[in-house]
Amino acid sequence: MPPKPNISNKKAKLYNSRAIRAELTDPSFNEGKLSVPDFLSSRNFEIKSFELSQLNSKYASSTRCFQSLPRTLRRRTASHNVKRIPKRLRNRALREMQNSINGLPPKKKHLRGRELYRLKMSRRLLKLASRIKSLKSIPTEDIQNKPLKLRQKLKILDEQIKMLSKNTVQPKLNNKMGSYDNSGINTFAPKPKGNLKYAKRQKDFVWVPTHVWHAKRFHMIKKWGYQIPLEPTQKCFKSTNRASRNETIIYDTSYYDCLIIETINSEEAQILLNKITKLKSTIPKNISNGLKSYDDWLFMNGKRIGKGLIYFVEDINKMLIRVHPSLYEEFFGYIKSLLNVSETGNKIFDCRYSLGSIELNGPKSINSLSKILHLNASDLITKNWFELAKLNDPNSVPNGTTFCFNTKDPRFFKSPTNVPYTEVANFNDLIVRLSQERTVDINSLDILLDNGKRNNTYCDQLSTKEISREFQKDKIIQKNHEFPILITKLKSSSNWILICPWYWILPIWLKLNQIHHISTGGIKQLHQINFEHGKALYPVDFQFLKEGFLENKFKSQIAEVQYSKKPKSKRPKYELSEGIINPFGCDWSFLQKMIFASSLSAKNTLSTRNQFGNFDENLIRTVESVNDVIALVRQCKSNDQIPIELFDKHNLQHKKFMNKSLLEDITEFPKLPVLQVNLEIQGKGTIQDNARIYKIPSEARGQYLNGTFDQCPLPTELIGFVTSGSYNLNLGHASGIGCIVADHDDEFALVRNVGSSLAKLAKWSTV
Repeated sequence: MPPKPNISNKKAKLYNSRAIRAELTDPSFNEGKLSVPDFLSSRNFEIKSFELSQLNSKYASSTRCFQSLPRTLRRRTASHNVKRIPKRLRNRALREMQNSINGLPPKKKHLRGRELYRLKMSRRLLKLASRIKSLKSIPTEDIQNKPLKLRQKLKILDEQIKMLSKNTVQPKLNNKMGSYDNSGINTFAPKPKGNLKYAKRQKDFVWVPTHVWHAKRFHMIKKWGYQIPLEPTQKCFKSTNRASRNETIIYDTSYYDCLIIETINSEEAQILLNKITKLKSTIPKNISNGLKSYDDWLFMNGKRIGKGLIYFVEDINKMLIRVHPSLYEEFFGYIKSLLNVSETGNKIFDCRYSLGSIELNGPKSINSLSKILHLNASDLITKNWFELAKLNDPNSVPNGTTFCFNTKDPRFFKSPTNVPYTEVANFNDLIVRLSQERTVDINSLDILLDNGKRNNTYCDQLSTKEISREFQKDKIIQKNHEFPILITKLKSSSNWILICPWYWILPIWLKLNQIHHISTGGIKQLHQINFEHGKALYPVDFQFLKEGFLENKFKSQIAEVQYSKKPKSKRPKYELSEGIINPFGCDWSFLQKMIFASSLSAKNTLSTRNQFGNFDENLIRTVESVNDVIALVRQCKSNDQIPIELFDKHNLQHKKFMNKSLLEDITEFPKLPVLQVNLEIQGKGTIQDNARIYKIPSEARGQYLNGTFDQCPLPTELIGFVTSGSYNLNLGHASGIGCIVADHDDEFALVRNVGSSLAKLAKWSTV
């Protein structure tokens, strides 16, 4: 291994590369006279020296061959094989690797004996599996489910190939790509089998259709039974914000689960809608006839469980519901019991592995889709679609606007095509038409919501090699391969959502990424965009619901473990700033106990003096000071129940709370009603996750509003917590999303970060 270069030599090289040669004496200026020719030649010399120093500085940096790719083309698993770079750079790459500390990568040792035999058998197994796929079938379930040895697996696959070759068994698939409709009727669908090579990796966590594409470019996370894209490997905080304002960001949200309900008549469907949505009276006409989609609260037994998408058309008595994967199984069982599928003719289909979705954000979302989707629809739908593609203001389009039509295989067209030129349309007329006319092809919708018809869309689906052969014949493939898609605008995030059969997601995704102004994102980018627009994201910001509460608890436990691993010198002393409040998360349990304990006091203001506690004849502490409140909170037993819930003006318990009714039983506190709010800092300062929200003390209100006072309020002034806080690029200052007590009526509040002693003024509004 070559010795490391001397540090002083490296510095000298760097200094020399940045030195600009200049003449110390100027011969053009002599005896008070300027010689113009000499002056020009002198400046010419200095300009050339400056340009040369720029070039030297550029090439004196530590840039290597494998680092010279643009940032957007860099991959997490970059190759160091010199055959993968241009020939003119190969010698330089070899020289760089020889001079590096690690040197040339060692050659892999040839496997011998049992290892070589096992490798050859595994290779043969994969060949047999691909052979079965080419015969329009899939390997038997025994291969993946049973703990068989390698030889046993080979024997089973050999027998299966013989039976398929002799036509003694009907092929299970209608294509050679391995695409099939994986649905469950009145029961949960089995997990997709996937490629035999990666079967073990998908045993517990299902891959989304674009998993392999994302695995090269994204950090992945295992959650809710899926492997989900978390965030790109390259830094993209500012670029994500720019793309959301000017271009398009796409997310693969196929991990959101879909189910389809088929009722015997429209009356039963409307009764079901009354029970699971906030539409408690008659269903609006624009929702029942399929003009709009419903994207709002879902209910179970009269209680909110989260937000979801529902699309219903009474013409075919079918309903599509899309919910978060953390809610799906419980919600599926609840709907199954409501429909009473065992006694009635109603059916429920589990389509979480047969329908996928892509979410699009940004002003050019529809324009981007129109470049890769080649419609086969009526004139009305086509006209509205192409006019909408030219509209760059997504906020003007009504929420719930829905399109459904058939489109050709996007791979049949080599590159994205621009929208056909038409005369400049009146966008106001377009918005009116979208509010009054249904842009949904019922036949396409029926195909999308039917298992058998959806499976027929995969019939003779072309592989990548077959498409390449077709392109050798003609620039456009003249084949009639179509599939249905449903596109609707979400109310909760103002994003567009595209829903289509599971195995058509990847072709659409790959074609979308050919468009130059398309960016991709994961869960973190979805959270960032919602946050910057002042909208909450489930489950992070919904901590009054089960999944959000568990998410907060899980994150606080992780933060506590990481804190305990630090050396004592690196640990902040949270006891001084936080007291008995949990410093690692949002301590809703403390807030609940503190608010109700404070309400037991007969005084309007609590004393801040350190004094002994007083007790009544029943040995119950009387609340007279801040210390009494904290002592009472410490005495109360904590439980695992959710201590807060979203404020409901029709709830009798919430009405009592707003009327300041005293508690009769101090041993059991009811759930604390809260409001979900958006906070904006007034002036300088930052807001971080888990920051504390306080009400402004009446005696210091003027000082806080003038910005002359920023001391930390008392624990009894606490009214809430920040669930998401950061710098907001849309606003140009810090903002946050959180929850506060429902009876707080002041438009201002104070925000204090964990571990800080300063509180900053913030203005809040409901989300």
